[in-house]
Amino acid sequence: MNTSAEHSPRRRNIVAALASNAGLALQGWADRRNRSHVNNALYRERVDQETELHRTLLQHNQLR
Repeated sequence: MNTSAEHSPRRRNIVAALASNAGLALQGWADRRNRSHVNNALYRERVDQETELHRTLLQHNQLR
């Protein structure tokens, strides 16, 4: 027995298009998530560098 998707080429095309769109949406979400993680890591690294710079300046000022 054929399902309606197997029976109609138009429905097969619609199902394929929906699956493709869902795949693209998931890929877009994954790309945004990865960019967010990279941006967060870069931000944390910058904050760490600034914190280290402040520590160094404080130590230098205390030695004066």
